[in-house]
Amino acid sequence: MRKSTALAALVGMMVAGAVLSASPAEAATLVPFAATYQEQVLFVPCPPGTPPTTVCVHVHGLGEATHLGKSTEVDNAASVDFSTAPCGTVRTPLVTLVAANDDAVTAEALGTVCFTNVPGQNILNGTYTVTGGTGRFAGARGGGTFHGVSQIDLSCFCRATTTFTFKGTLSSPGSNK
Repeated sequence: MRKSTALAALVGMMVAGAVLSASPAEAATLVPFAATYQEQVLFVPCPPGTPPTTVCVHVHGLGEATHLGKSTEVDNAASVDFSTAPCGTVRTPLVTLVAANDDAVTAEALGTVCFTNVPGQNILNGTYTVTGGTGRFAGARGGGTFHGVSQIDLSCFCRATTTFTFKGTLSSPGSNK
């Protein structure tokens, strides 16, 4: 009887320690998250040392997201590495979704972009991980999948328009306070 009581006390202390040591964002409730943006994508010069098979882009999107409402998407560091043909590897180290009041969610994304049989059209798919935020989203966590359909401007090969969606989870806004 004494061993089981000691074991129960030890387990209880371990659980309490894990709960007390969890950051507020880790302890937060995850809620459904979805967003759709109409993006303007500009092809830009890549930083020195970037492989020649890589295309760098800046993205600016307008749309709507759960918990943010009407919002803006900004990504000034995305790249597509086409050395992984037939599909390219999309890397986005920092995506920022900004609400009208300037509270923001930040994320990173990794996926693929594959051309279709429609000239200039490509399909993007992958995953994203919420890495934080500002305002009521400070310390936010979550993640999910993304999907996009993009059309490259074939007159210049310098820009594209994309419809882009995020679906997944986000720590409940304000739950880390």
